Amino acid sequence: MRKALAQNPNLLRTLIGLSFTLVFVLSYAVYGATIDTEYYVYSTERNESAAELTLLHKDVSQDDDGDEWTTWLWQADVNRTNLTWINSSLSSAPTDSVLKVINTAGWYSHELLGEKTDLSFNCAVECEKKTSHFKTAEDGSAMVIGLIHTDPARRDGGTVHADSKAEAREMVDEILNRSYSEGVWQIQVVAPGNHSIEPQIELLHVNEQFASMEPFALDTATEMMWSLAAVIGCFIIVLVPLMTMFIISRMREKGEMEITLSDAEE
Repeated sequence: MRKALAQNPNLLRTLIGLSFTLVFVLSYAVYGATIDTEYYVYSTERNESAAELTLLHKDVSQDDDGDEWTTWLWQADVNRTNLTWINSSLSSAPTDSVLKVINTAGWYSHELLGEKTDLSFNCAVECEKKTSHFKTAEDGSAMVIGLIHTDPARRDGGTVHADSKAEAREMVDEILNRSYSEGVWQIQVVAPGNHSIEPQIELLHVNEQFASMEPFALDTATEMMWSLAAVIGCFIIVLVPLMTMFIISRMREKGEMEITLSDAEE
């Protein structure tokens, strides 16, 4: 290699020119990959509403031990279209009251859902689908938070892979346009003792609808710079040893010529 470079200095310029040509070609290929995408990102609009609760009945009963219990039962009709979240809260309740939320179609919940905790929690794994979920009140308050489905694509937006925007929209409509099978929800509160004051109950539900969709895109200028830097770095690894060999060979050739001239003068 050193001999070839010494005999043909243009070889180095040719290699450098080809290297930079490859740098720009490969960089443009990476750049093109970032702007030509088949992924589409969609977002949804959340509509939170308070359900209108109707008290069905209030009952005071005694168990086998003679202890009295007061039971309230409310019912509400909830919009079933694209229903995602259901949140029930209890306040101003007697000590040790139990809040129970019922829907015959089944829904997902967990005591850690919606709670700020340091524990590792994944609702898709740990949430249970039941027809009813309950929680015991602390200081007269309790909350039961539920999901209609654990698939995150049905709420808060997501990504689809499609060949065209029209196909992507059809896929998004198929994901979002769902109707929950049962719109009647019941809330039951059971409290120890005989109580005449009704506790405060609230039932919130979230329905989501399609908001927007855009092709997935990166910051092309930044991606171009990063790809250019990466490719240049790769070629530097190749060119630095090559140029070092060329410089050393030129220095040796110059040194040999100086020695030859010195001997000729003597």
